[in-house]
Amino acid sequence: MILASNLKDNIDKAFLRRFQSMVHFEAPKYPERLRIWESILPQDLPLDTAVSVDTLARQYDLTAAQISNVVQQCFIHTLSQSANTISHDTLVVSLRKEYEKENRMFEDKL
Repeated sequence: MILASNLKDNIDKAFLRRFQSMVHFEAPKYPERLRIWESILPQDLPLDTAVSVDTLARQYDLTAAQISNVVQQCFIHTLSQSANTISHDTLVVSLRKEYEKENRMFEDKL
């Protein structure tokens, strides 16, 4: 069995003892986050010129799964608005939602 979690502290200690081994993966650092953002953002739906991928990668400490969730939310919202670019406001709403999932404080750093 393989179990993956960003919230190990929330898993019951008795349950954890039943695992033969555990592998810890560090959260991606800036260079990895930059590559993740660049690879996940859709080519046919660019970011608004007021937003930079570099700033996203530098300012927001997110995992690949979290970045993927943010991009999916942005994609859905942008298409529902019939817009041609992912706006600053759309990114902020999507980033905030992702931070709130983990009860983390969100600050607009774009």
